Amino acid sequence: MTDHPGAGAPEEQSLLSKISIEVVRTLKAKSYLLDEFLIVVMRGGVTVAEQTMLDRGHSDLVRTFRQTYQNELGD
Repeated sequence: MTDHPGAGAPEEQSLLSKISIEVVRTLKAKSYLLDEFLIVVMRGGVTVAEQTMLDRGHSDLVRTFRQTYQNELGD
């Protein structure tokens, strides 16, 4: 695994670099490319929108959304 865009084929480097830049621009994150899998690890674990909802007492909605999203991706 790597946390920099210097590994893999040139096409993968370019794609990993673009994804990493955009994710890091939005969230504190690291990206790893392992074979054909891209893994992005976010620090803090919540988006700005989720934090806003948590601050306003809607943790149930954040949890429900995350579970629904994960279920949809699992299919």
